[in-house]
Amino acid sequence: MFALMFAALVSPLAVLFAPALHLLSGVRLQVDWTDFRSVLIWLAGVGAPYLVGQLLAYLAENWPKWHELPPVVKFFAPLALSVALAVGATVLLQYDDIIGAISPYWAVIIAAVLFYLGSQVAYINAKRVGYGCWAKEKAKAEKCG
Repeated sequence: MFALMFAALVSPLAVLFAPALHLLSGVRLQVDWTDFRSVLIWLAGVGAPYLVGQLLAYLAENWPKWHELPPVVKFFAPLALSVALAVGATVLLQYDDIIGAISPYWAVIIAAVLFYLGSQVAYINAKRVGYGCWAKEKAKAEKCG
């Protein structure tokens, strides 16, 4: 009986909030990063606040001047930046010719970034296991000796 009452109460809420929950689940994973239009659609939706939040978390929090700003500025600056980014992405989505011109370059840039990030992961893993240490030690010994 309780399960039926709970389902009757929750189902209208689920219908109302299901689209929002779908957008918020896997915020980063539902985007084809090599497709410029897909990234713009993501930015026009939930991507702008997410991206601004990440930038603030990694860049602004490590910037000493950020902590000296008044609280009002620190509150409204991310909001304004999120809105500006989302509106800019929405406006850019209306111009198919510009998106078509940028898309090939976007794919190359994103591929380069992904390859670089992948190489850094491989480099750190190789460094962690000591790959190539014997060659470095041998080279140092030959220089000194």
